[in-house]
Amino acid sequence: MEKRYNFIDHTADIGIEVYGKDKRELFKNAGIGFFDLITDIKKVKEEISVDIGVTADNIEELMVIWLNELNYIFEVKGLVFIDFDIKEISDTHIKAVGKGERFNPNIHPMEEAVKSVTYHKIAVKKVKDGYYARVIFDI
Repeated sequence: MEKRYNFIDHTADIGIEVYGKDKRELFKNAGIGFFDLITDIKKVKEEISVDIGVTADNIEELMVIWLNELNYIFEVKGLVFIDFDIKEISDTHIKAVGKGERFNPNIHPMEEAVKSVTYHKIAVKKVKDGYYARVIFDI
């Protein structure tokens, strides 16, 4: 399987580089990478489906708002996701269905606690083989 994302070190924070053949796959992989940062996603099952939708002024802001929304769902609703079905996507809007289950610390070991997704060094761009994004998380 080809690599969908890499974690990158950043002073007092942690980052992720995400890849996708198109915007749909890029945002899906960013969501999966986000939850892989928080816990061992191999232990997450697809038991719950949740509709998720956010809008923004541009694609970089959309990535930050998307990941902050996923962090909100984790922190407030206690859900972790293993997959996403991206229903609609543009440079300013995303509608998706997150698939996962309730977070259980006895099953899902906590790896990193993400305070927020930052705009620091944010990058979302079209590259030769598809799309690339870089996102820094405040931990």
